Amino acid sequence: MSRRSDRMNFQTAKTSDRIARAQTLGSVWFERLGTRLALVLLAVWFPGVAHALNLDDARSLMAKGQWDEVIRQLTQETEQNPAHEAARILLAQACEKADRLDEALAAWNDLIALSNHEERLHQARVSISRIRRRQLDQADVSDTPHAEDPFKIPMPDIQWDGLEVIEDTKYLPAILPPPLDFEVPPFVEETEHFTVYSTNERLSKVIGERAEIYLEFMIDKLFGGRSWAARFPILVYSSLDDYQQHGGPSGSGGVTMGHVTGKTQAILIFQLTPQFDRGASRRSSTSDKGIWKYGIESVLPHELTHAVINEFFGGQETPRWLHEAVAGRFEQTRDHYGEAARLARKVVAGEYFRIQDLFEQETYPKRVGLFYEQAAAVVPYLFEAGPEAMHVFLSELRAGNGHDAACAAALGIPKENAVEEFERRWVEWMRMRYLKDLDNEGDDTIISKAQTSTHKIFLPWVNEIDTVDQIDHWREIRLDSLDAFNTVGASNEEWSAEGNILRYTMSGRGEPNLLGIRMNETAPVALTFDFKFLGAPADERRLFGLVQLDADGSDTRTRVLASFRDNSTHKIVCVWSDDLSLYVDGVCTGRYPATQISGDARDIDYPLGLIAYGSVEIQNLRVARIKAFSDKPVLAQADGSDNPQSSGTRPGARRRRRSP
Repeated sequence: MSRRSDRMNFQTAKTSDRIARAQTLGSVWFERLGTRLALVLLAVWFPGVAHALNLDDARSLMAKGQWDEVIRQLTQETEQNPAHEAARILLAQACEKADRLDEALAAWNDLIALSNHEERLHQARVSISRIRRRQLDQADVSDTPHAEDPFKIPMPDIQWDGLEVIEDTKYLPAILPPPLDFEVPPFVEETEHFTVYSTNERLSKVIGERAEIYLEFMIDKLFGGRSWAARFPILVYSSLDDYQQHGGPSGSGGVTMGHVTGKTQAILIFQLTPQFDRGASRRSSTSDKGIWKYGIESVLPHELTHAVINEFFGGQETPRWLHEAVAGRFEQTRDHYGEAARLARKVVAGEYFRIQDLFEQETYPKRVGLFYEQAAAVVPYLFEAGPEAMHVFLSELRAGNGHDAACAAALGIPKENAVEEFERRWVEWMRMRYLKDLDNEGDDTIISKAQTSTHKIFLPWVNEIDTVDQIDHWREIRLDSLDAFNTVGASNEEWSAEGNILRYTMSGRGEPNLLGIRMNETAPVALTFDFKFLGAPADERRLFGLVQLDADGSDTRTRVLASFRDNSTHKIVCVWSDDLSLYVDGVCTGRYPATQISGDARDIDYPLGLIAYGSVEIQNLRVARIKAFSDKPVLAQADGSDNPQSSGTRPGARRRRRSP
């Protein structure tokens, strides 16, 4: 029996009894059929079965509130006549009215297993969504266990060793028409729905196996197990450079190539882990080593979700918020409820897009990070009520009925002002996530942990944080214009300053962007500011930091960087003395020996600059010359552990101190 047939088995003991009675009719091969097929055959074989119960009588009993009697009669009727769908609908409605919700859910699920009638299936899914949401809303959040992640897919283990080997570099002729007529990798694996091409024979098999499992899970969770007729190739190029040379967009880790009809033409990903070369201005494959596990575990299901949504909507335009929000949820390396909980801190404070505005965005807003975060948090709320809620939500949008109809179907509420009611309930759900899922004592929203060498030359020679804390003569840098900054190249197009917010919006070039800071102060100097990363959590362009500039305002390649995966506000501290060092919320994320500036060059206006690889936002930027260094012991080692020293220096560390 197939896994799909297994999933369609009825969920109640009564249903099992009914199947057992059906088997006594002499159809012993029913054992080998799914329940749905069995009931459909009953409907075909016995179309003229007389219904013992007059449904008008049942409705009359319901009008009088005689729930137990009407449920007894309708149960008997559906047992005697399994194909009587109208009786099943009344039974489910009666059970819900009688507050026998588990029985109502079972009756609606029985109808889904039996019926091929689209309107009745839609009615059943809407009702299941309404009942599940009602049960969830009534639950005491303090008594419920931590929510299980509905997006995690049980997968077979992978033997990763050897998958990084490029076994053949001789590519095959193109399989797609122009403009996608690029050559393809040599090892081909055929599966039910995909043809996988890669440079490693076993990798093609692994990708094909996992793609089929991902696909089956998605169509079951999103679209009620509907059949999938489409077939397309998955092209796994060797490296990021190889991927980009064969049509992969710059700045991406994977792409779904679509057609105007909504059909997917191909998915492109790559094999080897991309490494960042500090001396280059882009990601390069020159340092690639090892199989890119993230590409298989997150990029592949992400792109497959795009393909499934494209297939479902056909050539229709999909709401901007929806595609990335749903695709991101199926990435297997993400903490979906943890992300929602961290966003909940903003929602509790009233910092979020109105749901109507979120749904109706036709272009990406300035606060694109919050846009992505919030869109991603809407999807778990829908999924919490089960796959039926997402199915009816998407079905209403595909039918062109709008977000009010979609929200009404997912929640089982009237259509009028359904988006506003959806927002009210979603905000309340986010408050529960804040109370229930967020560890306010141990939550670590900084994924930018220091990956700095523990070699003594990279250790701080003075307590830099306490030094900065003692400063009382800060100069605020105005952020209502770019007058206090030196734009370089395209910086004048991509950086903006208004409302006391400095913002960098990435143009799509994928290159790091420099912005010099006007500073009459000379080293040693400290800077502090509040920082937000505005990109998506999985965005590869999430690096940000400070860079030292020379007398001509050019990059000296003295950089200190941090990597961000969340959109929370972080406190940034930069200290420029013998070293250039960067701290994120008190944790040192980068340290590099500073370039010594002498002579007339000491008086340059822009000795330091901001360097951004993705969209960011900065507030409360201030600078001060360090007049005195702290005499407190250095508390934080490069590995983050505490080890107080008896003096302000470390054994073996550089003891030279620049005179303030």
